[in-house]
Amino acid sequence: MQDIDLTHITTDKLFLPVLAEKEVKADVLRLDKIHPLVSGNKWFKLRYYLEEAVLQGKKNILTYGGAWSNHILATAAACKMNNLSCTGIIRGDEAPKLSATLIQARELGMELFFTRRADYQTKKIPEAYNKSEYYIIPEGGFGAAVLQVLQPSWIIVLKKNIRIYAVRQEQEQ
Repeated sequence: MQDIDLTHITTDKLFLPVLAEKEVKADVLRLDKIHPLVSGNKWFKLRYYLEEAVLQGKKNILTYGGAWSNHILATAAACKMNNLSCTGIIRGDEAPKLSATLIQARELGMELFFTRRADYQTKKIPEAYNKSEYYIIPEGGFGAAVLQVLQPSWIIVLKKNIRIYAVRQEQEQ
């Protein structure tokens, strides 16, 4: 499986007439280029959880998502790259035909556990997985551990109704 490659990240100019009219210049940070499955912000969310799991001696990752969740697929791929087993708690009943996302996650080694929507909403952990050997990653991979790491170096800019979600602050040298 292909490794994560941060050297593939580019910044591409965004040309839109509405921006040109307002004399606004914008660039797009292309995080989707780092890996075909663990792309975009997924790596930057999952990475810290996986590192923490390894430091804690955990070999099993448990996370949540729906039938088309890119978080489920990214977690399956990241766990495979890091030799960790993983389980996805999937919202709803198992369909007669799995989504392409779930098929691929299963092919990458993720065990899928389908749960009732009411249990999913409360993030109830099934008895079989409610053990200390599992490291739990929140749905979507976003949580306090990620915030602590990203907060010092990433900011959100909101100006004139144009949202730029990830603006890298220059590090002082």
